[in-house]
Amino acid sequence: MATVEQLQNLFTIVDQDRDGKVSINELYSNGKLGMIFSLQAGVYDRKELLEKADSDKDGSITFEEFKKQGGRIMSISKVYCQ
Repeated sequence: MATVEQLQNLFTIVDQDRDGKVSINELYSNGKLGMIFSLQAGVYDRKELLEKADSDKDGSITFEEFKKQGGRIMSISKVYCQ
């Protein structure tokens, strides 16, 4: 499983506007990251991914929500957090 530090590093990379939240556009603007995140979460549509990952339904993914997907995005963190 990815460490909290690895997940925070990955989250920081994805959070391009540094607002502490990741929009679905930010997630998908990082090359293959959005696609890998979707596959790891078991969904294939951007809207569906946001619905699954955004537990507070504010339209973006906070670090706490991102961290909940930790086990699912371990392979991503290995690529982006070296």
